[in-house]
Amino acid sequence: MWHSWTPVVSMRRRRLDGAAPPLVRMPGRLALVFMLLACVHVPLAGGARPPEVVLDPASRASGLTLRASYTEGNAPLRLTSDALLAGVEGGAPLVRAVVKIANPTDAPLEFLGLTDAYSAWYATNGAPYADAPSDVALTKRTGPGVNIDVVASSAADQTSWTGRLTVTIRPQLGTLEIVAPLARGEELLDAMDAPTTHAIRDALRHVTYHHTGKRPDTATRGVSFEVVDADGGTSAPAAFLVDILSVNDAPTLDLNGLHRGGTGYSSTMGEHERVLGVALVDADLYVGDADGTLIVRGRVAYDPAGVGYSATDFPVSLF
Repeated sequence: MWHSWTPVVSMRRRRLDGAAPPLVRMPGRLALVFMLLACVHVPLAGGARPPEVVLDPASRASGLTLRASYTEGNAPLRLTSDALLAGVEGGAPLVRAVVKIANPTDAPLEFLGLTDAYSAWYATNGAPYADAPSDVALTKRTGPGVNIDVVASSAADQTSWTGRLTVTIRPQLGTLEIVAPLARGEELLDAMDAPTTHAIRDALRHVTYHHTGKRPDTATRGVSFEVVDADGGTSAPAAFLVDILSVNDAPTLDLNGLHRGGTGYSSTMGEHERVLGVALVDADLYVGDADGTLIVRGRVAYDPAGVGYSATDFPVSLF
């Protein structure tokens, strides 16, 4: 025969006279809860530290915002370095990072990217570049679990990141997203013991800004960096400012037309053309300026001896 029973928990307090304290009886359900809590570790909400991303500890200590200039036509500007820190001890592993141009005025001609050195590593060891944000679960709930001690011991080793990262670059929106899903069981790791944290931090250290246009808007661009951990926590954004410097490009004169190779034009004058003359330019002649500046003057010079006089030797203004 089964008998119902009610657990009794003894709560003892020390008395000044040394006598044993009285027993305090609790209701069965409440006592059972206390017994379970004594045997099982239950993480408390808000116990993990929120994630952080610091572009440069020295600048953060001085309260300064990182800033650099980008000149039209230059190679990509590297925004970050090996000084960047991401993740925090006592926090959950990082699983996502988002870098965004706040005001991509000239998108898609301006965009974020990665250094050549990192891109070469990613081509071999990363997942394929994605055209849209990855929809994969950030923590795998099925399949075999991992030995977290083994994972933690090699978390900083690049070989442990192979195939873990997916990079999404969207020039139309001015964003770069990095996703690194956790293997089953890795959610139990501290942020600094997780390979995803190290992999995302390494990628963030190689972010670049590039503008391929000829008429860039010179408004200062704001670039924000954020990281997200496995608990869904999002860091405060870290900011980087990029000043855009425009270059006065030389105007273009294409006697041959833009649809043909080269910019010169040649013609032959024979017996039949001595009265009518011949055209010195193609009908598709192009004159323009990449900066959109109005063309106000032109010059034509005649070199009868074919010795290659410059235009300044024949200062004849046509208009």
